[in-house]
Amino acid sequence: MLVAIFDRLKLLDVKSKKLSEKRKFISTENRLEKKHSRILIGLMIFGIGYYYFIEPRTIGHDIKYSIYIFGLPTIIGIVSLAIYRRQFLVNRFSTNKGFVLWTFMILFYLLQGFIFSYLSIGQVAKIGWDILNEKS
Repeated sequence: MLVAIFDRLKLLDVKSKKLSEKRKFISTENRLEKKHSRILIGLMIFGIGYYYFIEPRTIGHDIKYSIYIFGLPTIIGIVSLAIYRRQFLVNRFSTNKGFVLWTFMILFYLLQGFIFSYLSIGQVAKIGWDILNEKS
């Protein structure tokens, strides 16, 4: 009987450790999400301000502009964001089952990566293009 009590206490201790680790992970993830949302809002405000107040009005956009200023920086941003959030993505995709949910998560995280990468790396490329275009 005494052995059964000790086994039960060990089991409770293991469960409480797992629960406290899960709480720490959620707490850390919530703090990280708050930091990321502040960065995203700052990038949005900067993008809007740049578009309305600073961006020069130019003409002549061709396929090179679309590739080098929009497409390539956005793809690089999505890949770098996926590398940065690799562990988070692995945890999300390993715990959720079901094809529909899995597909929805892929589309959602790609859209989220697209928005974030355009607001960060895409804006830097566009500002660089505008400066070079203005000087020449």
